[in-house]
Amino acid sequence: MKQFLRQITAFLLAFLVVGSTSSFSIAKHYCGGHLMDVAYFGDAQPCAMEMALANRYGCDQEVKSDCCKDEKIIIEGQDELKIQFESFSLDQIVFVSAFTYSYVDLFQGLEQYFVPFDGYPPPLITHDFQSLFEQYLI
Repeated sequence: MKQFLRQITAFLLAFLVVGSTSSFSIAKHYCGGHLMDVAYFGDAQPCAMEMALANRYGCDQEVKSDCCKDEKIIIEGQDELKIQFESFSLDQIVFVSAFTYSYVDLFQGLEQYFVPFDGYPPPLITHDFQSLFEQYLI
């Protein structure tokens, strides 16, 4: 669950960075005060009334009807991103690599039932010391 939330957070932050740095436009076409078409990243399609007026007067003449209105909203993205660091010194690189190597094992979980001597067989019995010293459990 924790890994899943971390992936969702990383995805949302990456989407936020891409969304804030890119610019886009929203085009709206109103006909008679009613919204007829909305287009993202392009121009809105004109309504049938505007096309009928253009066909009636010919293609070379541009006629705008009084009832149609186009609105275009341009949202500018952020284009001046600052880089926090310009270069690393050798001391900083050595410190970061040593720190990472030293503390990376702290964040890895151990197995639940870890037995360090599980893979090794017991030593062979050369003498039976209990009967040799005559010490028996009662």
